[in-house]
Amino acid sequence: MRLRHSIAAALAVAALPLMACAQGAAPGAMYIFGDSFSDIGAGYQDGNGPTALAYLAADMKLDLTVPQDPHLRGKSIDFAVSGAPTGSHAARQVGSAKLGLGMENQVQDFARRVRSGEILFSPQNTLFYLAGGLNDSSITTAATIGNLTSEIRTLCALGAIHIRVAILPEDNPGFHAVAMRLNPAIEALPAQLAPELPDADIRVSAWGRHFD
Repeated sequence: MRLRHSIAAALAVAALPLMACAQGAAPGAMYIFGDSFSDIGAGYQDGNGPTALAYLAADMKLDLTVPQDPHLRGKSIDFAVSGAPTGSHAARQVGSAKLGLGMENQVQDFARRVRSGEILFSPQNTLFYLAGGLNDSSITTAATIGNLTSEIRTLCALGAIHIRVAILPEDNPGFHAVAMRLNPAIEALPAQLAPELPDADIRVSAWGRHFD
């Protein structure tokens, strides 16, 4: 319990601009894109309790749900799906679980819902959180960064301002090599995007380090 509060408190540092903007304004919201480390049921919850971002949403008093919720208007949404790579990848059904839906597909699903009017958000007090890359062992670092860049551009075109990109955990033996390879490039991403997207508040989140 102490650990989960420590991780959520650390993640909340990334959300401080959102929380500050939300004071006296419309309720804040958060939209999450990623893999099993963030999946709360959009695909398959691979664990025995909520993920760190679910705890963060609870600590921020946000009503977090999944895209298949028929009553999602006004709620925060976690699009993350277990097994997701950062790019485009079709989901596969394994029993009752949906696995592998790419983060590009997740962001495009969000974009479609925004354009249709199903999702409405206030840019100044909405947080967009991308946490992925551990399933990208078969592609290059440049390809992963290209995927994340494309997704950030899509979100910004829709009005997103506050965007956090997660540093990946390195102490999980199964994902150590890919995390070590990707983290320096992820850490450099906000500075690389700043000239192109000067109005966006893009930062890295130290989630992976706290997880380790």
